[in-house]
Amino acid sequence: MKVRKIKQIGKRALSLGLAALTAGYIVAVPKQVNAQTSKPSLEVKVEDVFDYNKRFMNDKLRTTVSYDKYLFRLDKNEGRQSQYMFTLKAVNQKNTKLILIHGGGIGDSNYSPAYTFGAAYSQNLGKIPILGETTLNLSQKNTFIKGGKTGHRGSVKLYGENLDLAYKTIVSPNRDIDLRYYAAYHNDYLHASLGKTKGRQIEGVLVTKDNPNLGLFVIGNYDLESRVLTFTLKNAFKNRSNQIYNQQIGRLASNIFTLGTVEVNFPIFSSYLTLGDITNNLYISAGPKHYRVEGEVGARVGKNLGVGGGVLVEKEEYGALKVKPIISGYFRTKVLEQDLHFQASLKDGKVCCYTYTQVRF
Repeated sequence: MKVRKIKQIGKRALSLGLAALTAGYIVAVPKQVNAQTSKPSLEVKVEDVFDYNKRFMNDKLRTTVSYDKYLFRLDKNEGRQSQYMFTLKAVNQKNTKLILIHGGGIGDSNYSPAYTFGAAYSQNLGKIPILGETTLNLSQKNTFIKGGKTGHRGSVKLYGENLDLAYKTIVSPNRDIDLRYYAAYHNDYLHASLGKTKGRQIEGVLVTKDNPNLGLFVIGNYDLESRVLTFTLKNAFKNRSNQIYNQQIGRLASNIFTLGTVEVNFPIFSSYLTLGDITNNLYISAGPKHYRVEGEVGARVGKNLGVGGGVLVEKEEYGALKVKPIISGYFRTKVLEQDLHFQASLKDGKVCCYTYTQVRF
């Protein structure tokens, strides 16, 4: 038992130390700026998701390195296969873009080695009927698994002035076919989409824009088989973040939640507390035999500091009603203009943390 506890403490110290080591490197090696040239910058971002519930678990350690048209990402996952991804912007013109993609799974003998090769193509089509000024997006990814099995993902998206149409086909290595699609309407004030996602699930996304003192981010899902309805709301009511409540994030949310994406390409979201001066987080899951409600309210108490709290209510079909507190907080700082972020929450007896540091050269 002592040896196991020492290993857990060592893992925790290593994870927490990564941000400190990177911060130390930032202090020791200041960013070089040349005012006469505009060269591509090298960016290194280290993210760590970890929690503690009787034992420490470092769920995900993600390192992303990007430079000009290149991006490399490595996810060190606990309890499942680790993954890597490499992308190359082969063409990056105003009306035409082409990205080449390669990825794979590593480091776990319980999974067969798998390697993915694909491409994403974007072309401006000009004005077409109904959609107006339109951009076409095509993507194809093929996964090769040891033993001769293959999987395929292909998508077609049309991004118009006020209307988006998206379709995706996923063929698993076992030859199961999953079709996903959505239609989205957007204007100067909102982005709203509705479509079919995994299996027989209906997915909806709503993101508001423009209003500086109101930001709504809503994701709704209903499973026709299990009859489970879920809602996730992350809202801001004063000085909402421009980086979240916009058209680009609205489309991203529709794509990753309705069409889906691989884990290594799925973004890690910061706390709801970072979305504005006054914020709230609400999660509802209701089905025939179970319901769960999480409600939180938070506030920014400093320029780079926020705290929040709420309650978790849960009831199983034949179980007793459970009511538990939720406490959350985050802080951000800059060292020589580089970002350092840490957030934590206590929920359902478990401490969940997320930290990242980003270095730009």
